[in-house]
Amino acid sequence: MSVRSQIKDYIAAQSEPKRSDMQELHGFILKMMPDAFIESFNGKFRDACLNQHWFTDLHDARRTIDAWRRHYNEVRPHSALGYLPPAVFAKRAA
Repeated sequence: MSVRSQIKDYIAAQSEPKRSDMQELHGFILKMMPDAFIESFNGKFRDACLNQHWFTDLHDARRTIDAWRRHYNEVRPHSALGYLPPAVFAKRAA
């Protein structure tokens, strides 16, 4: 079973209104990353963000995830990019 299927099953098992919030959040996450990278991203995102935080509401989740996304793209070094953050790598490549 793919990660995407597992996530959909998990969300479907939640009670309302949590299910609606999680569906909206999952849709937002899928729009952030292209499908080609989603499997790797899901694991990193789950380990480094979702497993580390207990969200109190959708606003809290969005704020926390946005901060994590900025750190992931602008601060955290990526080995595939010569241990540079993607933002720095993109500036140097331009």
